[in-house]
Amino acid sequence: MNSRVPELPAYERPPVSEVSVAVTFEPLDGLSAFAIGEIWTQIFKAEFPQSQEQPPLVPQVEQFGAMGSQPQIKIQFLPGPPSPRFWFLDPSGSDLVQIQRDWFSRNWRRTSAEQVYPRFPAIRDPFERELVRLSAFLSDQGIGTLTPVQCEVSYVNPIVPTDLGRVSSFLRQWRDTEGDFLKEPENLQANFRYLIADDGGKPFGRLHVGLQPAIQVTDGSPIYLLTLTARGAPNGYEIADVMGFVDIGHQWIVRGFADIATDEMQEAWGRIREP
Repeated sequence: MNSRVPELPAYERPPVSEVSVAVTFEPLDGLSAFAIGEIWTQIFKAEFPQSQEQPPLVPQVEQFGAMGSQPQIKIQFLPGPPSPRFWFLDPSGSDLVQIQRDWFSRNWRRTSAEQVYPRFPAIRDPFERELVRLSAFLSDQGIGTLTPVQCEVSYVNPIVPTDLGRVSSFLRQWRDTEGDFLKEPENLQANFRYLIADDGGKPFGRLHVGLQPAIQVTDGSPIYLLTLTARGAPNGYEIADVMGFVDIGHQWIVRGFADIATDEMQEAWGRIREP
């Protein structure tokens, strides 16, 4: 996998409201709630003084071949209650890290209309730094070795449709789909999956594009949430391998976004580099 970052499309006013970078690793039984509390105190508390307990997340792992052609449902049988997931938040609530016994992420969320998306390096680079510190802590404390099995980058984009709310006003794939009888639907929910493959054509990840209708909290107006998630396996077990997929996943999201968004909406978002 080549993680070299090419010239990517960019926008002055991107519609991004949330970005996350995450890694799934082999479960560590020693990563208990107590151990996570120590991690918070020693690594994260200075920057993230707020702590919240959340229900555990079941990480999604991409499969390929016949079984991988359909979405997978994962069922786990546990000897006891599942270990919780913890959020550590900065004072603004915009930046946070999440951790559980088999998963770690760094997130940015827009918490006010005035906030400006800080660009991907402001999320990617701290994620790498914090992952290095977490891995070292787990090893030094004898909890175990962080063995990555899946990486993920995700962007959430609230879209305000123009042209009477038509999906075709912002989604290129929905152009020229009206028939003689059925016109454009009132709203829709859609999911697209694209294989991410190496130079030899072997898949190692997927780009998931999801579209769902939603309501603007501020005024109750209809919007769409366009979510792009790149998920797949690193090319090894080192943190450098994790970051290699993170960079590739980011490239797929940005280039995929430029492919599916109409030229008119990209202009409205202030496209400053051609996709």
